[in-house]
Amino acid sequence: MSKLQEKSLTIPLKSGKTIDAIITLPSKGFKSGYGVILTHGAGGDMNYEHLKVLAKYLAENDMACLRFTCKPTVMKTRINAMTAVLNFWKQSTQYPLKKCFLAGRSMGSRVAATLAQELSGEKDPVIAGVICLSYPLHPPGKTDEIRHLQPGVPVLFVNGKRDALCTVKLMEKEISNLQCPYHLHWIEGGDHGVKVKGRKQSDILQELCTTVFNWCHTTLTGDDDKPPVCKKAKTVKDYFRK
Repeated sequence: MSKLQEKSLTIPLKSGKTIDAIITLPSKGFKSGYGVILTHGAGGDMNYEHLKVLAKYLAENDMACLRFTCKPTVMKTRINAMTAVLNFWKQSTQYPLKKCFLAGRSMGSRVAATLAQELSGEKDPVIAGVICLSYPLHPPGKTDEIRHLQPGVPVLFVNGKRDALCTVKLMEKEISNLQCPYHLHWIEGGDHGVKVKGRKQSDILQELCTTVFNWCHTTLTGDDDKPPVCKKAKTVKDYFRK
């Protein structure tokens, strides 16, 4: 396996503070101009296992991934942070960006979808779509508190079918009201952390990563045929071997 490039970044916020980020780049350099901005849920950070594996998987397939940490759980604060990351990358001459997907896990997916909705009126040509991993449609046990969304750009949902924060029937009803292209992928037996009893984590990550990349490929090219460059997703131990 060729060695990918990972570089630590410090991104300034309007408040004067900074956030930590890591950009993962293809081994032969960032030539495609296609990227993903990726953030974590309410209780994690940018080194959450699924995010690290997905970042490297995307880079193996010629897409850069910039993931960042923003600890506060206030939506506005998280949205401002992702906005700063997006603006940083758009202005970068070192990593020139053509098309970008806003992505996140759990609360991070709400942040990505909300920012996309806020930017939809501007019709930003850089924003290609939104990737929602374990989208928390409602709080646990509170199915009457639906977190509606209308991102205004193509959106991918990858959720576990036993997710206590995303009841299947309610999710399918909610996305039927979307006014944009969407794809919903259920991981059979998966909980909010997409863990499946009796199934290897590496197999689940394989499914998650290939689903995300194939959807990005289709969204960018309009080609429904699976790209021939898909690599096998591995565990963090295998992917980040020193």
